[in-house]
Amino acid sequence: MLAILAITTPIFLLISAGYVARWSGIIQREQVQGVGVFVLYCALPALVIRALTQQPLEEILKLNYLVAYGLGSIVVFCGGGLLLCLKRQRQALTLSLIIGLMTLMDLLAF
Repeated sequence: MLAILAITTPIFLLISAGYVARWSGIIQREQVQGVGVFVLYCALPALVIRALTQQPLEEILKLNYLVAYGLGSIVVFCGGGLLLCLKRQRQALTLSLIIGLMTLMDLLAF
């Protein structure tokens, strides 16, 4: 339990510091968007690649992990599409799911 807290505490402290900085006006909206683009397209892929290269390949390609990841992606995709459909006041479900798929692909495009 302490090992998990040791890993996650700095992450949540950084998120909290960013929230307070934006809320107090120290950081402007455009700056947050720039940092978000950097994190999404540069920092996060580097972090994932680093984490994957430190593990043996047979440990990474476990069926349980791949199934859980795939099911989680499908749940997020369908949930996002349905929420978008409801948010846009009964917009066509097919259009909402297409937008949801594009959003999911954008998130996974690193």
